[in-house]
Amino acid sequence: MARNVAIDILKLCLSLLVVMLHCSLFKDVNASLYYVTVNGICRIAVPVFLVITGYYFFYVNDFKKLIKWGKRLLILYLVWMILYSSFWFSSSLAENIKNLFWGYFVLWYLIGTFFGGLLVYWLRNYSLAFQIGLVALCFLTGYTIQIIGNLHVYPRGIDQLLNESRNYRNFLMVCFPFMMTGFWINKYKINHKININIYLIACLFLLLIFESFTHYYFISHKESLDLLAALLLVAPAIFIFTLKKDIRSHSKNIAALSTAIYLIHPMIMFEVAKKFDANNTIIFTTVVLSASITLGYLLIFLNKRIKYLL
Repeated sequence: MARNVAIDILKLCLSLLVVMLHCSLFKDVNASLYYVTVNGICRIAVPVFLVITGYYFFYVNDFKKLIKWGKRLLILYLVWMILYSSFWFSSSLAENIKNLFWGYFVLWYLIGTFFGGLLVYWLRNYSLAFQIGLVALCFLTGYTIQIIGNLHVYPRGIDQLLNESRNYRNFLMVCFPFMMTGFWINKYKINHKININIYLIACLFLLLIFESFTHYYFISHKESLDLLAALLLVAPAIFIFTLKKDIRSHSKNIAALSTAIYLIHPMIMFEVAKKFDANNTIIFTTVVLSASITLGYLLIFLNKRIKYLL
C-alpha cells in the first residue's frame, strides 16, 4: 500500500531535531539562542511524533490489532534496552526494574507510547468531552510539576522530586495527550475541516519561541523545558499541514531512517564525545548527525535480515 512520504520526511526532520537537542546545539555560541533552540524549536519533535502515532493508532480498533501493535512495540523496546544495557544496567535490582519500566534515555518514548496507546484504546469510545477533560488534566498536571520544579520554591527533597523528568515527561502527561490528539484528527477528520497554511505555522512557531523566551527570562534559564503549552497547537498544526501534502510512495526507507537515527544517535553521541570536543556544539552536532545518518542506513540494511531492530 502506498504511503504518504510527506509524513515520512517530517519524521526524518523531527529525528534530526532530537539529535540537535541532545547535542546541546548553540550552547557555546549564545545562551538565549541555545535555550530557544533546544528548549523551544527542538521540543516539537516528540509531540509531533506522538500525534502521528495517535493518528495511525486510530486503525487499531480491536483487541487482536492492539495485541499485534503492542507486541511489536515491546519487542522493539526490549531489543534496544538490551543494546543499551551497558549504559543503565547496575547491581541494584530496584534500579534495574525502575529503568525497565521508565526506559533508558530516548527509549522512554517507546515504553511511553506503549502505555499511552493502551490508555487511548481504553478511552476511545468515551465521550469527546470526557477525553478532552482528561487530556487537559494530564497535560496541565505535567506542565505544572515542571514549572513549579523549575521555580525551585520547595525544600531540596521535594524540589528534586519535582525536577525529576520522569515525574512529568511520561506516558500519562506527554504520550497520552498528544496521541489522543492524533487520534481525534483521524476520528473526526479534522484535517479535512480546517485549513493550515504556512503563515499559521509561522505564527504558531513564534508563539512557541515566545513561550520559551518567557520561561528563560522569568522562570529559569538553566532548567530544561520539555513541556510547552504552545505545543498543544503547534504539534497538530504541523502534522495536519504535512498530511495534506499527500506525496505517495511504496518505500518505507525514509521512515525507517527516521527511527534508526532516533534510536542509534545516543550511542554515537557518547562515542563521538570521546574523540571530539563536545563543547564546540556546532562541530559536535554535525559529526553526530552525519554518523547517525550513515549508521542509520546500515541499520535499515540489517533490519531486513534481523527483524525488530527498527
